[in-house]
Amino acid sequence: MPELGQTSPPGQKGNYDNLRGTILEKLSRYKEAIESYQNGLKYIVKGKDVDISFNLAVAYFNNNEVSKAKEIFMNIYPRVTDTEMKKKIDEYLRMIK
Repeated sequence: MPELGQTSPPGQKGNYDNLRGTILEKLSRYKEAIESYQNGLKYIVKGKDVDISFNLAVAYFNNNEVSKAKEIFMNIYPRVTDTEMKKKIDEYLRMIK
């Protein structure tokens, strides 16, 4: 962690927002989780945003905003390298259809 008066390294704020969103989602506070993930995306560079984007899509899905979830899943799918995450996206996309 940075010392008092120093700023966080680039992307660190996005990581904090991702963690906050995950906690809010576990509490079924999906709208707040969505806001946290969206805020975190502002600080994460494209290409390193797959995890937080996946979390955002899941939060949208859990908040019954399936069209937004589908759009994000479709957007990140080609960039996902983790086979488990690809399987999870496939499962969500099957549930959305």
